[in-house]
Parts: sequence; structure tokens; C-alpha cells
Amino acid sequence: MKIAYITPSLNKCGPNVVLNNTVEGFSYSDSIQCDIFYLKDTKNNLKFKTPTYKITSLFELYKEVKSYDIIHSNGFIPDFIAFLFKLISFGRIKTITTIHNNVFHDLYYSKGILFSMIFGSLWCLFFIFFDKRTFLSECALKYYRFLYGYKKNIVVYNSICKDIDVIDLNLRDKYNLPEDSILIGSCANITKVKGLDIIISNMNPYDNIYYFIVGDGIEKNNLINLVQDNNLKNKVFFVDFEPEPLNYIHSFDFFMMPSRNEGFGLTVLESLSVSTPVICSKLEVFQELYQGMVSFIDEDKFDLNSVLNVAMINQDVQLEYSHQKIEEKYSVDVMCNKLQYIYKSISSVR
Repeated sequence: MKIAYITPSLNKCGPNVVLNNTVEGFSYSDSIQCDIFYLKDTKNNLKFKTPTYKITSLFELYKEVKSYDIIHSNGFIPDFIAFLFKLISFGRIKTITTIHNNVFHDLYYSKGILFSMIFGSLWCLFFIFFDKRTFLSECALKYYRFLYGYKKNIVVYNSICKDIDVIDLNLRDKYNLPEDSILIGSCANITKVKGLDIIISNMNPYDNIYYFIVGDGIEKNNLINLVQDNNLKNKVFFVDFEPEPLNYIHSFDFFMMPSRNEGFGLTVLESLSVSTPVICSKLEVFQELYQGMVSFIDEDKFDLNSVLNVAMINQDVQLEYSHQKIEEKYSVDVMCNKLQYIYKSISSVR
């Protein structure tokens, strides 16, 4: 069986990390061949263990993917391409999409309510025409309950690789911080939806808690201004985009995920996999996926010292439980087995 994956780029981001895990998982299969087609080059491309082809012409791409059993798309433009090929082939091309986000909420935070309503509705129109739609959680399934053809919907959890090699960056030495300091951190595309301002707003200039923010994004300057306004210049450190963020995550005492909205939150799993305890916002999706594995922040205003003290008490039990759940629910083998079942169910319908 031949699968053509279409993705916006090969950039190192959550969906592509999972795609990389997927094709690596299938690389051990004799029954599935994976190829990746992408739209644009970026500076931080992942190296996939399967052939990758840049899309230069939709006409040439259509001629190519007609020989594949299934097109699996990720993202708005790839979904549009799969939708278009579905129409012009009169339904003969089998298509599946992975819906990574809560489209209306994400677009609202990044583009405003009007753009969210118009663009989100258009994207959801594409979803209707797919043979299968995979979602990252039961919460997402409920969020998209309005989509026509409910039997097309299925939950497939994201996965992470086991046995990741990381190094301790000795951040206390590097930044000349006290030995008894508590290092918290976030690695993210810095947007409003990530909620990093919530952590900064609850920090104290006079305690021993230091916050590292790794990444770039449109909200970065606003966060820098917030740090200055709150007299936290010596307590919050901004680190530019890092191609190996797990080294930083491993070096934190706690990973912070205060998101206002998330589709899955892959970095939660990545942090737990390198034995860094996680504190995150009490989103419904996080409670579904990570209950018992993380500590939760109940609201936007809180005592950060108290939150960290509770997390310290629970961290050993939570990390032990998380390693068990990663093996049972979030391993590459579990994800690939479920995808293979879906692919076979689609390809058998002619």
C-alpha cells in the first residue's frame, strides 16, 4: 500500500515531528510505503527516513499521486489540495486528513473573530469530503461534532519516540543563577494562545524562580515588554529558536504549558519522556490526555510558589505513571497500528 503524505513544509514543528514518527514506524513494515510531498522549504527542515518531494506544480502532483492508494494531508493548503484532487478524480482518490487544531479558536486568537468565522468555515467545508478524518483527542471529536459524516471520524493519538538522547545544559552555571534556584521553562511558537504571559504575570521579582522561554513568534516583543513592566528582567530569559529544544526541556526543573487552547500539546509528552515534570493549564483536552501525569493550573491568577510546591510533591508519582501511559497510549507502534487499520479500511472500499 502506497501512502502520499502532503504537508506544508518539512519544518520542525509538532505535526511534522509526528509525521516523522509515523514514517519511521512504517519503515519497518513490508506492507506500507510512505512518500512525503511538501510545499515550501524552511531553514529548520526535519530529515525524514523516507523520500521527500517538493511540490512545484499541482498538475504534476496530481499525475504522481494517482498511483498512490491514499493521500493523507496535514494543514490548510494540503487539505485543499487533497479536496481538489478528490473532486477532479470524481472520488476515486482516497483521502484522509489529520485535524491538528480547534480551527475556530486558533484562528480567533491569531487573526480575530471575523477571519476565524470565514476561514474556519471554509476549512471545515474541505473536511466534509475526506474519506476519513483523524482527530487527536475525544475533546476534538466533540468540538467537530457538527461535521457531516460522523462515521468518518476517528481518534488517533499523537506519538513520541522512546529513548531520546538529551544533555543537561547546566543553565544555572551558564546564566550565573543560585544553586537553590528553581528553573521553569516553556518551548513554543510564541503566540497569544500559548499563554506564556500568564506565567510572567504571576512571577515575583524577589523569589528564586527563573523562567526560560525558548522560541520565537509574533507575541515575543509583547512578552519582553511585560517582563520589563513587571521588573523581571533578571528573572526571565528569552532563548531564540533552538533546533534541539529537548536539551533545554531536560535542563528545566519544570516545564510550563499554560496554553489557552491546544489540539494536543505534544511538548507535554516530550517533556515527560525526558523526565521533566509538567505544569499546564486545566484545559479539557489536557485533562483527557494527561490526567495523573501532570500538575494543573486552575486559573490565570495563582501563587506560583504554591503551584511549584504541589508539583514537587507529586512529581515522582506523575513521572512514573507518565512513562507507563506513554508506552500504552502514545508510542509510535500504537499510533502506526491504528493508522494501518484505517488505511486498509479506506483502500478496501472501491
